[in-house]
Amino acid sequence: MKLRRTSRAAVGLGVAALSLFAFTGTAQATSDMPYIGYGYPNFAPGVKCAQQFSNIFGGYWPPIAEDGKYGPDTNWAIKQFQSRMLRTGQYNLSVDGIVGKATGGAMLDLAWRSGIRDARYGQCYAALPF
Repeated sequence: MKLRRTSRAAVGLGVAALSLFAFTGTAQATSDMPYIGYGYPNFAPGVKCAQQFSNIFGGYWPPIAEDGKYGPDTNWAIKQFQSRMLRTGQYNLSVDGIVGKATGGAMLDLAWRSGIRDARYGQCYAALPF
């Protein structure tokens, strides 16, 4: 009888532990996302977010394609974004075409302050380094 209770308790504890780990997954935002730029993995969701926010806040026309592929147009657009932020004094960013923690954080901060609080913001929060 005592063995049976111990087994049930062990199974219950195991199920509780598994459910805890099952609900903590990759959907959570992290500041450890890889950088975006030449020489980096350039995961499509992060690149697309950088393209979207560069188009919105970069101050150039016409907008670049938001295709999730890092290339010369995206590199140029990110540099335009970084240059504008540096010129206006909003953020002290290096103009290097790389979306690191400072540039990613600036993009997310600008989006939040501008009222972009839709699904796109949530996806970008999980995809950009900050």
